[in-house]
Amino acid sequence: MMDTAEAYRKMEEANKIIQDFSIGQYALYLFAFLLETALCFWWAVNM
Repeated sequence: MMDTAEAYRKMEEANKIIQDFSIGQYALYLFAFLLETALCFWWAVNM
């Protein structure tokens, strides 16, 4: 089981990784997420 201090360190590390993304990376991930979501909805509607 993880203690609070270890969990806090891991969250700080994750936040640092996310903060290092450029605007282009955010746009790319947003596009990929929206495309995947649209495809899943399209597939579900056409089943």
